[in-house]
Amino acid sequence: AQRKEIVALARSQLHRLIPAFDSATVLMLLGRYDDAARLYDYLATAAPSREFSGNAGVARILEALRLFGRDEMPFALPLELDAATRLKEGRSKSLTFQPDPVARRRALLEQAAENLEQAVTLSPGYATARVNLACALALLGRSDEAQEQATAALRLARTERNGADEAAALIMGGIIRAKRGETGAARDDFTAARSGNRRLAELNLALLTGTPPTPPAAGRPGAPAETVAGVTPEALLRPGRTPGDEFVLKGFDRSRLAVRAFGRDNHSWSGLIIEPGDGRTITMLRTGPAYDGRTGRGIGKGAATDDLRRVYGEPTRVVTARQGRYEVYDHSRVIFEIGADDTVSGWLVYRERE
Repeated sequence: AQRKEIVALARSQLHRLIPAFDSATVLMLLGRYDDAARLYDYLATAAPSREFSGNAGVARILEALRLFGRDEMPFALPLELDAATRLKEGRSKSLTFQPDPVARRRALLEQAAENLEQAVTLSPGYATARVNLACALALLGRSDEAQEQATAALRLARTERNGADEAAALIMGGIIRAKRGETGAARDDFTAARSGNRRLAELNLALLTGTPPTPPAAGRPGAPAETVAGVTPEALLRPGRTPGDEFVLKGFDRSRLAVRAFGRDNHSWSGLIIEPGDGRTITMLRTGPAYDGRTGRGIGKGAATDDLRRVYGEPTRVVTARQGRYEVYDHSRVIFEIGADDTVSGWLVYRERE
């Protein structure tokens, strides 16, 4: 009986972490990498796992990349969310507000490497963590170690017959070789990666030949504000709405980040209020398993990505995930979840206000 009580308590405690995990995902998609990293750190402490440690490392690499110029990293890493925009614009404008950007990015990358080494320790066969560790090591100038991790990841991916991980490992290996001046070998790696990640492989092939990347089109604004089941994200802020779960990150890394989660018994949608502690509030609605409605422009679950492009235009950025990818449309404030079959599996509608 005591064992059952302990198992039930553990499950209950893990369940309460779900809003924090979902919020970390949203913060990553919105480019708030520092906040996402803090949440993943907390999750990795509360429930150690390769995913939490690995995601914390990825968040820190992405934050560090904002402090690199195009001449320093002229290729698109296999973990980047919006490589074309970074490479088109060059170094982030936020660089001017950094007292010592080189020291800042090194600190971020060293912490990222530590996070990812922890993920590899927890799961030595986790190819994704090894690819991401290779990214951190390459940015730190440790190219030999980066090559070792990329090679190990490629071997694991091929053993598991995981095409996405194989492509990521090939692309990372190609970037390392290109930085060493081994252009032919890099071209071979990028070409071989096409079958697993055509978009990123072809972008790096273009960069290898000196072709500047073109950011995606701005999309097609002008449609009514998106809702889920007629509910707007702002409705979550109305007085009297009681959260299903509330998560407040206090006393950990001096963070004041708070998360409140809402749900519906019929599983049609769920919601989050995220308060990062900087005076801003992010509200988000996500379609649930039973939701059978459509977006404001008529896109429903199961829609092909060609139909999505026809209606919404090109996404602002594409975020790769192990289960598929996210396509972010900043102009409509909607994020589509795309499954492995290249169709829409759900979406998130969000607002951000001060």
